Amino acid sequence: MILNLLSRQLPQDCMLIVLLGLLLPLGCSSSESTSSAAPETAGGFTAAELLDKMQATYRQAKSYTDNASYIQRAVLRGEGVERETPFFRMSLAFERPNKLRFRFQEAIGDSPASHNYDLASNGLTVRSAASGVPGQIHEAIAPLALTAENFIPEPEMRAAVLGVSPENLVPSLVMLMSNQAEQPVFPQDSNPELLEKRPLRDSACYRISMTSPAGKRILWIDSTNYTLRRMELPIDAQRKLLDPNNMFSQLSIYVDFEDSTFDASIDAATFEMEIPEGGRRVRRFVPPAPSGPSPDLGEPIGNFRFVTLDGEQVNQDSLSGKIAVLDFWHTACPPCKSQTPVLEKVYQQFKDNQDVAFYAVSTDPPRITSDVVAKTLASWGSTAPVLRDSESSAYDVLNVRATPTLILLGRDGRLQGFQAGAHSQPAPLINVIQKLIDGEDLAAAAIARYEQQVQVFEQALEAATIKDSIIDVAVARPEAPSQRLPTKLTVEQVWQSAAEVLQQPGDVLALPDSPEGTPRVLVLDQGREIVALDAGGAVLSRHKLPAHEETANGFLRSAIDGQGKRWYLASGVGWQQAYVFDQQWQSTLSFPDDAHSGMGDVLLADLVGSGNLVMYVGYWGGLGIQGGTLDGRRLWSNRRLDHVLQVVAGPPAPTGDQQVWCTSTRGTVMQLTAEGKSVKELYVTGQSLMAVAVAELPGDEATSALCGLAVSDVGQYAVVGFDTEGNVQWQYELPPGEYVHQVPRIQFVRIGSDRPAWMIAAADGSIHWLSMTGALIDQFLYGDLLTGLTASYEGDTTTLWIATNHHLTAWTIQPGSEP
Repeated sequence: MILNLLSRQLPQDCMLIVLLGLLLPLGCSSSESTSSAAPETAGGFTAAELLDKMQATYRQAKSYTDNASYIQRAVLRGEGVERETPFFRMSLAFERPNKLRFRFQEAIGDSPASHNYDLASNGLTVRSAASGVPGQIHEAIAPLALTAENFIPEPEMRAAVLGVSPENLVPSLVMLMSNQAEQPVFPQDSNPELLEKRPLRDSACYRISMTSPAGKRILWIDSTNYTLRRMELPIDAQRKLLDPNNMFSQLSIYVDFEDSTFDASIDAATFEMEIPEGGRRVRRFVPPAPSGPSPDLGEPIGNFRFVTLDGEQVNQDSLSGKIAVLDFWHTACPPCKSQTPVLEKVYQQFKDNQDVAFYAVSTDPPRITSDVVAKTLASWGSTAPVLRDSESSAYDVLNVRATPTLILLGRDGRLQGFQAGAHSQPAPLINVIQKLIDGEDLAAAAIARYEQQVQVFEQALEAATIKDSIIDVAVARPEAPSQRLPTKLTVEQVWQSAAEVLQQPGDVLALPDSPEGTPRVLVLDQGREIVALDAGGAVLSRHKLPAHEETANGFLRSAIDGQGKRWYLASGVGWQQAYVFDQQWQSTLSFPDDAHSGMGDVLLADLVGSGNLVMYVGYWGGLGIQGGTLDGRRLWSNRRLDHVLQVVAGPPAPTGDQQVWCTSTRGTVMQLTAEGKSVKELYVTGQSLMAVAVAELPGDEATSALCGLAVSDVGQYAVVGFDTEGNVQWQYELPPGEYVHQVPRIQFVRIGSDRPAWMIAAADGSIHWLSMTGALIDQFLYGDLLTGLTASYEGDTTTLWIATNHHLTAWTIQPGSEP
């Protein structure tokens, strides 16, 4: 995960503080206890009223800036001196409704590996940068209104910075972005109680204690303007983790908020993030390529000299023709001691092999006698022969900078292996040495492997790179070529809707196995009405959607529950709600109630076989994907996606469990369990996928075929076949053009009785049928841009239902010759 790549090993106490601050549902802690003498009111307000007053101050602000420091306060046992250590700092600038600058910086040292994050939303785009992926600037469309859930669109960065509880890291931002007065900032806290008023720097502060799952939270609230000046975090429940050796007699953690300013004018440049020289905008952060092997790998080693305990010299000439295993250690090295039993097993494996020279090379200074060196190594359990490095050859010639380090030399004296750090198991090293004995060139293989890793990284980075503006897409409406019928497939028009029947047809949904007299196909007309038609195009019924503003890019879904009842759902890309109807076309639900940046897609399905249908709703703007019931209850939420484009039922997992597959502006396929747990993010090599389709192929051993729509540039799309590991199997380029309607891009269909195919709707209104291996079967230049496309089957007859802004037309299609 990127989270691991952005992280580094901190000192133990600081590392745990960060983990607790980001990942645990913190409250607040203090050694101070409340008492019966605590005031009942402060400034005429109860504790609960004072909290409401503070929240209202932030919620009503038009703009806001502050700086915050997270500080550990501790007293070391036996020292008696209180020390305060800042471990990270943040700065914040916010302007309604969607402008933000948020900086997060680790405060411990200036190491290049430290955590540093930067985010800027200028109201149109959100750009994010992380120190762990230098040169990459994640860019996404800014939500219409920022919330605590969507202000960091890059999912891995959001998890790294916020964890599961943003209110514990940025409570001021949570209060600023809250649009509900009754919504508590700290939902897990209870029993607010006033403490004595106290000064803090230049302000007198009311103080409120609240009980959280981890202890006591204490808020310091400015008595003049009701701003949050300090928040003491709870550490009671995590005290043993923070101080496992009981080093501190006192330990606390608090956050100080300084320079808080409300409703001031903020320079527009504050919300801009420039792309650094050589940097690139990306749809997702791509893990950097691993560090390369030693530059000396595969090269002849320079002149080195060691001596045995008897004074005999060992150098590259004396080791010529042998596989040399050199373990560098010293007597005051605990990791050297811990790995000695491992290396002893390796030595025992090869001690009688005349092709291998195995030495334990001591880097101890001359003042440590050879007798001490020999006895120390023997006491650790080693019987390997010992060498002394009296001339510092390890440092000067072999670039050994730490112990333990193990070096492998080939028979020709070239460097074949270099590992700094302890070995935990003997088997891998035994295997490597045996390969050298067998004549393998491990250095060449390692270099080739690294070059392959770099190539994969460069391909992934290129696929993730945004080449044009994500806001100003200067692409004209594509021109549909004149209609031309397929040449290898036989198509025949059955009927076409009249203008008085369908005024502006959109998405089309075929209903398989519909009984006689029931709807065969549904059409979303003008984005406001569902029209049910029979197979001959006669209108059976019309059903208006609840009043809503959005009408473009609508889609229809339908599924049958465990009781055999059919349910219907209508929504659209960018719409605020999904509208659910029961089998009698009664409107039963408009979901969700709260405002958001828009929906991307909805899957209606029972993937676990419970008999109950679930709505899998993909959102724009950081909400990710949610599972919900048909009575409006949220079952779960997964926010590892930013701008969801598509939600489909994926192929069964190896366990047989059905999965949910989602595409997004990240260009990958996020695989989830039916319960919303992340399984895997699938990256298709060198591709940025916008849509996917899955075909379950019949046979003795059922298999799945996978197909995706990849974008390489604005208006440049290709269809790719790929396997479950993301390897591209074939590619088919589509005519240039940008989609202007929400027509289904890829569908698995059957032509006639037994010919499976991929049916592709291109941006220019053409329809392409491809074999399961990507070969072109035929194409239909429809002559107009498509708004809906689906297929239905009756016996050996396949019917195409094709919608444009003007008509819905039914066509029969029959197979032709094989391509």
